[in-house]
Amino acid sequence: MASAASAALDTSRARQRAEQKLPLLTQRAVPTRPAASVTRMPRAKFALLASSGSGSTWVNHMLSSHPCISSAGEYLLKNVSEQHLFRAPGGVSVVLDRIVEQVDEQLRQHRRESREARACTRLVAGVKLKAFARDMLGGQGGNLRSVSRLLAQKGWRVILLQRQNHLARYLGQVSRKKTGVMHCPAGCDPSDLNVSTVLNCNRTLTKISGWEMLRGEADEEFGRWRGSGRFLSLNYEELLRSPRSWASIMQMLGFPPGDACRLYTAGQKRVQQTQREMVQNWDNFSVCVQTHWPRFRPLLRPDERPRSGPLPKDDPLMCGTSAAPTI
Repeated sequence: MASAASAALDTSRARQRAEQKLPLLTQRAVPTRPAASVTRMPRAKFALLASSGSGSTWVNHMLSSHPCISSAGEYLLKNVSEQHLFRAPGGVSVVLDRIVEQVDEQLRQHRRESREARACTRLVAGVKLKAFARDMLGGQGGNLRSVSRLLAQKGWRVILLQRQNHLARYLGQVSRKKTGVMHCPAGCDPSDLNVSTVLNCNRTLTKISGWEMLRGEADEEFGRWRGSGRFLSLNYEELLRSPRSWASIMQMLGFPPGDACRLYTAGQKRVQQTQREMVQNWDNFSVCVQTHWPRFRPLLRPDERPRSGPLPKDDPLMCGTSAAPTI
């Protein structure tokens, strides 16, 4: 009798332990269901290529605000070993595949947490690559050509973001260096970041000349992509003037143009001083440019105050009367 009672008690305890484990096993199994759906769903991949100070962080934040888009951001900035591999022969393909793996996991997580993301019928994975500075180097021995070739082979789409006014870009870098602040998030007061500097005319314009040459190299390389339907060249200044370019970006990524109305960012333009306000020796500098560097005269905008780019949803012609965007 004692042994029978003991056996029954052991059986009861074993059943209780199994019942306690069952919910845990069920919880672990749940996340695997959306994981499979991410890889089976139509998915595009895009690379946002831009030089430092070209507004790429703003553009990346805007695109990532869409519920069906996720970006790895500056993936290579966070991983030095991956930087070296990306610039090594044969390494570009490996790193691009790892980027996709990481963003796929971000998309799975987003779909677990967001009802809007679970309603997506198309997903987009992206990354931001620093052109001509860290991730993509031009010239002899650079990896620009191999990156371009492998992005094309692997079916990526490319957004090439360039800035026309390199003097404004140069002053933005001066501001970053002096303040130690890279971006102006929600609640930031741009006036707290005001700085002043003295510009050496020849040194500044020599730097800008180098940027002009790099832009020419990018135009030549990615000119091969034109007409493919997977390439878009963006002008930063045009984005600041009008939100219409966001509709073109959405189309290139495979969404309806109206999906631009879903994009937003809480940040604002960090540098809101005029060129004259920032440059202590403005009069001498501007005379030097007009006398010795006349081709850069269009960069002189002494009293033009920089502003944040308008959001598509604030444009009544784009979003005010249009039908609700689809996911």
